[in-house]
Amino acid sequence: ALVGYTPVTRFEIWNRLEKSYGSQALDDVVNEKILDSAIAKSGVKVDQAKVDEQVKNLESQFESMGGLDAALEQRGMDRAELAKQVKTQLTVEEILKDKVNPTDEEIKTAFDAAAKTTYKDKLFEDVKDQVRDELVQAKLVEAFRDWFEMVKAEAKLKHFGL
Repeated sequence: ALVGYTPVTRFEIWNRLEKSYGSQALDDVVNEKILDSAIAKSGVKVDQAKVDEQVKNLESQFESMGGLDAALEQRGMDRAELAKQVKTQLTVEEILKDKVNPTDEEIKTAFDAAAKTTYKDKLFEDVKDQVRDELVQAKLVEAFRDWFEMVKAEAKLKHFGL
């Protein structure tokens, strides 16, 4: 771009972006590499068919909202990046699967706690699977946070700054 006769250079743009977002971008890339390394060390593999199935599920979910490709474009992503994220998510779920299985007692307790709001006028047996799925997701978030904190603490990381 030119402002009058003064050019706006790539260096100025990159410098501004680095000052504004550099630290966050560095953290994101470092965390991604730590996660990729931990997954590789785990030896856990996810079948490509599972990844494809999950992507198909996403396609169905976004069909009424302009399609998956439009949603990806809004987020600045493409299908290859989505497939990598899905594969990472499924692999992490597999690594942590033993830590996220709620007991029948936990499921019933969660139902009872929300019986007057979320599950009003519903029978436990009718929503048991939904309650279980919600508990699994909540436990997965907590288990991932704990696991990743441990993995990150064990990572050999040297910061050189920006």
